[in-house]
Amino acid sequence: MSESNHNLSRLDRCIELLQSVNAIYGEMEATYAVLQGELPAISSEALLQKTRMLDCLREKAQAVDGQLAEELRRSEELDDSLHPLLATRAEKLERLFRINRDLLGRAENSRALLRHELTTMRTNRNALQGYRPPGGPAPGLIRTSF
Repeated sequence: MSESNHNLSRLDRCIELLQSVNAIYGEMEATYAVLQGELPAISSEALLQKTRMLDCLREKAQAVDGQLAEELRRSEELDDSLHPLLATRAEKLERLFRINRDLLGRAENSRALLRHELTTMRTNRNALQGYRPPGGPAPGLIRTSF
């Protein structure tokens, strides 16, 4: 195979990998968007399912990015046709980073609220356990039979 054909096939492979990874990042964005919309009332099962889906997509993206990095290392120079795809990839990664950071903040806030509520409930339960009604039996109760 001639050098120009080899470089063309490498370029085609890079374009294919970039399109693939951009599609995966797009799926991740869509999943995050659904998750953000459902977050206040999402069930733990649905949250676990979405988390597993995101983990699977992240692993796929990581594998494709690894292949892309290897192809780019083998290339002598970066073809101009790759710049728009690389820019799209960078924009998607930036959006994913922001969404992830936002979700992390919301999760930490929820965790703090839950911790506060659990502490309050524990304190109230302890207070109720220590409560004893004053005096003896309640007035008006008949304790003997005639």
